[in-house]
Order: sequence, then structure tokens, then C-alpha cells
Amino acid sequence: MSVNISFPRQEEIKQIYFIKFIARVPVNDYLGGATLFIILAGHQCVIVMRNFLFASGFFLLIAVSCTSGRLQETESGSFLYNFEPMPMDTANSLQYKWDNKEILSSIQLDGMESPDNWELSYGNRANVGAISLSNEKVTEGNSSIKFVCPTKLPEPLGAGGRYWGRQDLTRKFNLVDFSEYNRIAISVYPEFRGFRKLYLTLILHNEGNVPDRYGKEGWHTVMLKNNQWNKMVMEIPHLPRDKVTGITISYGLQGNEPDAADTIVYYIDNLVFEKVEADYYEGWGTDQAISFSHSGYNSKDKKTAFTSLKDGDKFRLVNLATNKTVLEKDIQKETNRFGTFTVFDFSEVRAAGTYKIAYGNVESSPFPVNPDVWLPVIEKITNQFYVQRCGYEQPGIHLKCHSDWYTVYQGDTIIMAGGWHDAGDLSQSYWQTASATAGFFRLAAQYKAKNKKLSDRLIEEGKWGLEWLHKNRFDGLQVISWTTMDSYTDGIIGTYDDKHVQPGGRTSTNDNYYSIIADVEASIALSESDPELSKKCLGFANEYWTLLQEVRQPWNTERLSVALMAGTKLYGLTKNEEVKQLIIAFADSLMTFQQVEPMNWSIPLNGFFYATRRTDRFFGYNHSCPAASPIPGLVELCRLFPNDDKYPDWYKSIELHANYLKRIAQLTAPYYMIPANIYRLNGTEDDAQILQGIKLDENHYLRMFPVWQAFRGNSSVILSPAQGLASANRLLKDPEMHSIALAQLEWMQGKNPFSQSLMYGEGYDFTPQYAVFTDDITGGLPVGILTRDDLDIPYWKMPVLHNYKELWGQPAFRMMELLYYLND
Repeated sequence: MSVNISFPRQEEIKQIYFIKFIARVPVNDYLGGATLFIILAGHQCVIVMRNFLFASGFFLLIAVSCTSGRLQETESGSFLYNFEPMPMDTANSLQYKWDNKEILSSIQLDGMESPDNWELSYGNRANVGAISLSNEKVTEGNSSIKFVCPTKLPEPLGAGGRYWGRQDLTRKFNLVDFSEYNRIAISVYPEFRGFRKLYLTLILHNEGNVPDRYGKEGWHTVMLKNNQWNKMVMEIPHLPRDKVTGITISYGLQGNEPDAADTIVYYIDNLVFEKVEADYYEGWGTDQAISFSHSGYNSKDKKTAFTSLKDGDKFRLVNLATNKTVLEKDIQKETNRFGTFTVFDFSEVRAAGTYKIAYGNVESSPFPVNPDVWLPVIEKITNQFYVQRCGYEQPGIHLKCHSDWYTVYQGDTIIMAGGWHDAGDLSQSYWQTASATAGFFRLAAQYKAKNKKLSDRLIEEGKWGLEWLHKNRFDGLQVISWTTMDSYTDGIIGTYDDKHVQPGGRTSTNDNYYSIIADVEASIALSESDPELSKKCLGFANEYWTLLQEVRQPWNTERLSVALMAGTKLYGLTKNEEVKQLIIAFADSLMTFQQVEPMNWSIPLNGFFYATRRTDRFFGYNHSCPAASPIPGLVELCRLFPNDDKYPDWYKSIELHANYLKRIAQLTAPYYMIPANIYRLNGTEDDAQILQGIKLDENHYLRMFPVWQAFRGNSSVILSPAQGLASANRLLKDPEMHSIALAQLEWMQGKNPFSQSLMYGEGYDFTPQYAVFTDDITGGLPVGILTRDDLDIPYWKMPVLHNYKELWGQPAFRMMELLYYLND
């Protein structure tokens, strides 16, 4: 017997569970006369409500502990603790909205009654796919176009190879003007026998400008449901479509799992252009929405939301349990170079509950206030990594993978499957695996006293990464630093699709320093539960530290920052005097890279770091951040040695940098998104982007977003300095610094110009992500919001593609690190 629970509203949630026995709980305080039945079955449960009374469209999510019978778990947390992927609530997703948008007008481009205008292409090679007219699967008319293609070619890809190319099927046009329409749609029926996850890509071609030079504009990746008709849609209001030359359906030959077919088939029918009310996609304003933290607000923290709308002088905060206004207050105004914002500050509301903001005719979606609103976020991040485990079977998602990823060491063949895939392309990086491992153990130690169940689960996930780090240790400091999979393999060593990678002969000291940090955090977290492994981890950390001192390398801000952090962690456990002296020397060197005196600029900034001893390049990144911040290691020094003679120097350096971040964050109020970096004009094509920033003097500009090329997305770019700021604030105790660091989390969770949660399955209006081997994952985070062309304006278009909307592990562990510092 099963029950389908449906909440009749946009944020509708449908879950099905199996019934075994029933418990009855009154919930009058919440729903005014409703009765709640809890139906339990082992670790699963059903929630059934009688006499539903919804206040202002509110629905109640009840979290039930199915092991103890007490209301103590988040609604999806039980899956995490039972080592099951969390279910995906797609009712709050943008995909749900896209699928249900009103079509204002449309024009059919092709009914697939003839193949005459269709063309196959496979790069510069002979086609491996074939097409034909078919009446087997049809949505309208008499026929569809049938596409057949192998999933791979019998050719080795080599250690750095990704997949076997793309077989494209293109509908050709002769410079047709479709500017009246803003959405492409096509019906697709895939028959990918044995595939658990499958996708196709839509590509628009407009003469001379789409796709762009990076091959990023005009592409959209859609996950499909097998053996049924799917409607693929791509909104394109941001793209020129006045001289359309083609629309492509692209299939990537990325192999197949061992139990799946090595040939795929799909049918396409009814290609149309449509006109819809397009999603808001560019600007600093909030369009017609209220921008707020979808994950909610901690009781003790500052609580703000805002909108670009002007509709009165007061706002209301409504408690959804009672449907009563608990606060009515004057709005605030924030005017800057980005526009005028109506700001709502409700920091005085500390009582736990679920609330909404009402302003004029606009209301926010519900959000919680409680002592730890970030607990469900931590659980969902953990779920992301769990689903991304390499070498681990996830039923319904993928088989045990990459058992033919191997190395040969001293005559032995070592299977390298393990750790976590770092991204939607199944790549894996040593330093990122180490960082995630350290993050799990660090948070586990922090939560041990207040939530042992979570702590134990974080340790279990940390151990998965730790095991891979430990087997990826070879002569000296050699490790396998980076591997890209991007294809299914047969799992058998000795066939052409193997991924044979040897340890790098060139040492990347960042890998080894991050390994030290992971081993030390593991040693601390495992000291009681697994003392033998704890001791082993400390031994590995000491071994790498000793070996690293024999390596001569050019020091820069990045390497010094990572080395200093690793050394402070190691000293915290060993109290080794030689380690102490070395990390103090690291700190001395690091501080020489910092600008101490204010610059003679329009904004007299100081406290920032240069990337090297030269003053023409500033410390920062375009989208990937090996060293999150220069200052957490300095903070650790201050905490370890408060009586040291050099303490005032360390403290001053920390304070200068934290105040620098605090100052530049004001420029993006009320978001307080930390701007990316200072840039110096250099006579290259980068200058076009640099000039879009805030002018500091004739040669220097401050950009809100990085200068970047094809790879764009700022999730890690904002979370990393926020980590440094939150770390510094453990010493400085500045409430404003805390709020700015927190604002970077809130940006990720919906408090951004698009009012979209960037975490899949958390909050509202989260977009699908490029995660083609797993499909979307609850807790998944993308590379992040980007800019268009040379502009310095937030840009979050509908199409899904790598890497801006690609599922990445890096933003996830950066968020874990930031949460740790904010909670410390």
C-alpha cells in the first residue's frame, strides 16, 4: 500500500512511502485544527494531514526521525544517514517552471516529414551515426527522424582523453530571422537501452556570433527520461537569432556502462520556435522578486532581504504557523552604482519559526529562522559527495565505476577508483579530494558534542576520501594529481578504454600540503573512534612535511598560504619546535607580499596581497581557488602563539586584509558580494574586461567579477575570501565582518539578483546543473554566476552547460570550510 502526498501549490511536493504502522500527532499549533498522521516503515515514513488549512499558500514540511519517533531530523536527512541518495524535490525547481510556462506564440520549423534539410557531422571525421525517416515514434504528422549512433569508438583515449567526440544532427536554415521568438523546443524520444542517465545537447547557430568563440553561448544540455517523449526547451532571449543558420541536436560519444547497449537510438519530432515570458537573466536588480536567503537565517544573525521594487514605506514579516504579522517596520533604502534597492531588516526577530516577507503586492516564499538553519545545507553537501563517490555503486545512478582507472607502481597494478568525482565530467583532483576530506573531518570534530549522529556521518564520508589519498602516495612526494574521465568504461583492465595514469614526476607541493591538512584533521577527528588510523594519519603528515622541506621552489602567496596552514595544523598536534620556526618564517615571507600602506587611488585600498613579489598582479583567481585565502594560516599562528613577539605583526596583517575585504564588499551592497580582484591594464585583450571595473587610477581597476575567458563562474571566487574573513573574525570579533562572510553563503542560497538558490534541492528556483553522469544531485553546487562578454554584471542565463552550471565539488567544500569558521 502506498500514499501519494500532494501539496496543491507551485512548491508542490510529491513523495511516496510504504506503510507499516501509524502514529497520530496533533499539530493544532501549526495548522489550526489539522491532524497529522505519521506512518513509519523502518527508516521510511509517510506524513498524512487531515483538514489541511494553508495560510497564504504555506505548506508545512514535518521532519520525522523514523528511528526514535521524535521530530528531530530534516525531511531528507534520514536518507543521508542510511547511505541512500537524497530524493530530489523538483517542484521548486526552474525545470518545473520551464516545463509549465505559457506559450504565447509559436512557429513550427520542421515536422520531420523529410530529411532534406538535415545534416550529420562528426567534427572533421566521417560520420559514425545515421538518420532515417521513421513512423515508429511520432508526435504529429506521419514521421519523425530516427538517429542511430555507437556510444564509443574502438580507439584508446589516452591518459588525457575525454571521450570520442560529438555526432551532431543539424537542421539547416538560410539566415532566417527568428527574433520574434525566444525559445527553441523539440520533442525527443530516446531509446538508450540500459542507460540509467542520458542527455542530449541543443545548439543554436546564428551567423557569425552564436556559438561564441568559446563555444559556450547557444549550448544547452538536457537530461532526458528514457523510452518516452521529452520536450527539450532552450530559452534564448540573451542571444541574437536574426540570421539563424542551424539548430543542432548533439550526442556525445561518452561510452556506456557494461550492462548498457553500445548503440543508442533517438527519435526527434516537431521542432518549433516559441515565445514565452523569459527568465530574468542579467543585471544587479532583483527584477520583480524579493531576494532573500532561501535556507533561512540563524536566530542570532543579522537578517535582511531586499528588492528593486518600490511599493510602500513599510514591510511585514508574517509567521506562517499563525498567519499573523510579527513585525511591521519601515523599509530602508540603498542607492549605489547598481541602482536603488528597498531593504528589509528584521534582525530583531529571533524566535524559531517559518516566515515570509510581505511588501505591497509581493511576498517571498517561506523561509526558516532557527538556531542552525545551515544544518540541512551541511547534510545536502554531504549527500552531493556521497553520490559523487568514485568506485562505488549508486543504484539507479551508476554501477561501480572506473575500476579500470589504474597505475603501475613497483610492478603492482593499483586500481585508483575512489575518492569523489570533482565535477560533472567525472574528473578528480588530488588537492580537491584532500580539501573535501579535511572539511568533513573538521566539521565532524566541530559537531561532535552537539550532533553526534551528523558527526559520525561526516567521519564516514571523510574516510572515503582519506582512503583514496592514502593509496595515492608513491615515491617521495609523487601523487596522481589530476585525471579526467568524462566517459563510461567497461571496468576491465586491458581493453582500449582503460585510463592508465602514472604518478607525476613533477611535484605539486599544493597537493602534498593539502594532504598534510587532511591527515591532521583526520587524526584529530579519529583519535577516539579509530586511534590506529589516527596515528597512521599523523605519521603520513609528518612524512610529507619532512620531504617537503627538501624541495626548492619559488614561493608565492598561494604556496606560502597553503604551506603555512599545513604547518600550523601539524604543529597543533605535534608541538614540534622545528615546525614552529619554519611556519613563523613562512609567515614572515607571506607578509612581504601584502600592501600595507593605502594606495593613491580613488579608493585608497590597502591590506590586499600581490600574487608574487611583483606589484603588477594581485592575488586572486578567475574561477578555481587552490589557496582560499592568504590569512587563515596567520590566524592559526595567532591562536597558537598569543604571546609571541611577532603576534602584533600577524594580527596587523590579518586586520588589514579583513578590513580590505570589508571595505570592498560595501561596493556591492545590499548583496555585499565580495568583489573579485584588482587588475592592472596590461596591453592584452584582458584590458577590455578590466576597463569595465571601477577605476582606481589610470592603470588599476577593481572588478566585481574576475577577468576570465571560457571558464566562468564565481562560487569559489566569493566563498574563498569569505573563508578568510570568517577566519579573521575569530580574532577580530567584528559583527559586520561576520555578516559579510555570511552574505556569501546567502548569495549562494538565493540572495542574489536572480533570487535563485544555486544549491540543487535547497530553497527555490534552483536550476538544473551539468551533471550528465549522475543527473542532478540534491546538494549539488555549480561553478557559479558569470558575466557576459567583457561586462562586469551578473549573468545567469537559462541554458545549462559546463562550466558555469557544472556540478563541482570545489564550491561545496569551500562552503563547508566557511560554515566551519562561521560556527567556530
